Amino acid sequence: EVIGRAMQECRRRTLQWIELPANESVTINITQNQPWVGFTEFRGDAQSTVHINRGVPVHIERAVELGCHEGYPGHHVHATLLEQRLVQQRGWIEYQFIQLIGPLAVVAEGAASYAPEMAFSRSERIAFEREVLLPLAGLSSRELERYYHYIDLIGALNFARNEVARRYLYEKMPRADAIKWLMQYGLETHGTATQRLNFIDALRSYVINYNFGSQIVANYLARWDQPQQRWQAFEQLLATPLSPVDIAPELP
Repeated sequence: EVIGRAMQECRRRTLQWIELPANESVTINITQNQPWVGFTEFRGDAQSTVHINRGVPVHIERAVELGCHEGYPGHHVHATLLEQRLVQQRGWIEYQFIQLIGPLAVVAEGAASYAPEMAFSRSERIAFEREVLLPLAGLSSRELERYYHYIDLIGALNFARNEVARRYLYEKMPRADAIKWLMQYGLETHGTATQRLNFIDALRSYVINYNFGSQIVANYLARWDQPQQRWQAFEQLLATPLSPVDIAPELP
């Protein structure tokens, strides 16, 4: 219920800037026994099923993050625009297949990870969580600003996940040590650190697409100051098959 309400707000804010087909929609499915927290299954005709894994800890800030990342203006919007503009309008049927592994994934996951920053300013997000999501979840909002200082620290230490993946996958760091490493240097809880390792086990180096991808998308969009220009650039990013070097030519 909480994630669904967050996704509704992500959708409302996205539709102020991006026009989508009238029939588009997202269905949320609760699942378990998966290495990820959320996964978008695009079913065609502007329809997606967003699977949410109830078997991993989801803290309150993840509601907006999942609603934007998996839905609006993230993966669902991305797939819908590719279908509309490349498959239907240009006849490029190869884009009915969305690559999970490859250069395009860096931009796709990067844009989806940056999606909450497009939909909400910091103050808007905190206000929405305080006034809508926290009461819906039965949680107190008294310490929300203090909690967001912790979230800021988690974000600043995000790249620790890449380093632990490197050590775990290629230097034979024991799993228990990798979890402790994430807790110490990434300020993760034991539950979230364990979920990170499950994800790394399943998808290995794919982990870099989120933080590295988000960083290059953020740097790319920083060229535009006005919201309308940034949303136009973001929409073009979603609707165009791009590799990282297309938006970050300084990369080797």
